[in-house]
Amino acid sequence: MNKLYKILSSIYYYIFFAVILAFIAVLAVYFVNSPVTDLSKTETVYFNEGWTYIGSDGTTKDIELPASFNTEDTTSYYTNTLPNEIKVGQTLLIKTYHQNIKVYVDDILIYSNKTEYLEGLLPMTGNSLNFVSLSPDYEGATIKIELTTNNSKYKGSLNEILLGSKYSIFLHLLKNNIFSFVSLIILFSIMFFLIILAFVFKKADFWPNIMCILLFSLLLFMYSLPELDVFQFIMPRTGFTNMVSFETLMILPLPLLVYFYNLNKNINPIQERVYLFSIYINVILFIVNNALHLTNTVLLPATFKFTIFVLLYEIVLAIFQTAIDAKNNKSKFLSIVFILMGLLMAIDLIRYNYMTGNYDAALFSRFGLDLYTLAISTTLIKNTVDLSILGKQAYTYEQMAMHDPLTGIGSRVAYEEKQQHVEKHNELKNSCIIMVVDLNDLKKVNDVFGHEAGDDYITSCVSIIKNSFDGIADIYRTGGDEFVIMSTERGMFEFEYCVNSMKDSIYRYNKTHEMKLSFAYGYNKYDKSRDHNLLELYKRSDKDMYQMKFETKQRRNANA
Repeated sequence: MNKLYKILSSIYYYIFFAVILAFIAVLAVYFVNSPVTDLSKTETVYFNEGWTYIGSDGTTKDIELPASFNTEDTTSYYTNTLPNEIKVGQTLLIKTYHQNIKVYVDDILIYSNKTEYLEGLLPMTGNSLNFVSLSPDYEGATIKIELTTNNSKYKGSLNEILLGSKYSIFLHLLKNNIFSFVSLIILFSIMFFLIILAFVFKKADFWPNIMCILLFSLLLFMYSLPELDVFQFIMPRTGFTNMVSFETLMILPLPLLVYFYNLNKNINPIQERVYLFSIYINVILFIVNNALHLTNTVLLPATFKFTIFVLLYEIVLAIFQTAIDAKNNKSKFLSIVFILMGLLMAIDLIRYNYMTGNYDAALFSRFGLDLYTLAISTTLIKNTVDLSILGKQAYTYEQMAMHDPLTGIGSRVAYEEKQQHVEKHNELKNSCIIMVVDLNDLKKVNDVFGHEAGDDYITSCVSIIKNSFDGIADIYRTGGDEFVIMSTERGMFEFEYCVNSMKDSIYRYNKTHEMKLSFAYGYNKYDKSRDHNLLELYKRSDKDMYQMKFETKQRRNANA
């Protein structure tokens, strides 16, 4: 496992535990500010028996909650008798779905909650947790609940009612919502992990894909959070949060469509038009649906069906695309997860259309979407890490190709690139000085003292050259014992000063070392009257180097 993956994994776990701690802190603050009673450890019970439904015509019917009736009445009434023993801090929890509620005790209004807001412009009702505080004075009194709604699905329906302290009710809700809560924690962790990836790889080519999945996760999180009873317990649901939830639901398919479009770049024109049509239709339907809502034609809850159908269409589209690439194991894996997600969303679509009562309308869809988000994120993270490894390897290979491994100076490849760069810029070429250096006696050193001594011979010569031309010229090793020194920004006077410095350094080195250094060199400045290009300048310097080598050999023979 590479270092980058370890770092990202560590950050992921830190964020996961930070989320848990933050949630616990929020609960702690809430309960510290709430009344502490002797009911804090009592068990929550259901207050579902003994209820009477009163129709608009005055007829009555004994019922047990949850209850639902086929009625045309927009207002429904339910009555019961409160327990004979009520302690301080005891609370009734009544959950309403797109209904306004009023609660009376002995015909005295003790609680009301109108979830509809901006009446006439944006008629929108939401789900709400209604906490009705009871008093010992209400023992044995008659309680009446009045529910009003224009939503035909919820006319004449009342969900289960809980009786207990707020603390015990919260634990009860958390227990009932544990699967939804876990799915949201998973989604939250995925989302923050993708944020880290987005920052780490913000300049990478695959950054748009990371952002698409991040946006998809964020929208899914914004939709899912208000759906949880434990969230509504801390921040009771209002019409505004309900509207935000449905707005995010409507545009939920969009980033996923863009992701698929970016992912499948090698597609034919027909497939490309299908993807673009899908993106455009999602945007158009979002605008149309909001316009219908503003004109009181269609309420936003209808968007749940719309979104499910669009996502199911995406599933068919994605499976079709992965079937084209049948040999790709990753595509097969994502295709299987897609099918599973489609089945889970289909279950929720059926539940939404045929069920009423206290249930999480998007439980299976959220798990399916979580599952696919996790699958995509895992694949994306693996690909990201693989690309990062390949990028590092490519950079390493590039550095190896551009630098001589023994001396650390530029390689022949680096010299050729530099030469091409200078050729393209006349101001650099006109001031270019090229010096060709060839080490004397390297073969003799290798034969007599071994290649290790030969390497020391090379590094010692390079060290002197580097110290002499530091900041003045670039140095390249173009062969085993051949080197090129190139200067493009200094004049001949400075260059010759460095040459003299190099000669002095060789002289001082040879006085104190048994192994004597010797090399021949030749250098010239670019002359446009003589040199048509840098290759001709190099040849002139190389010719001067061989002339110096010849003269050195003649002197040695004469001395011998």
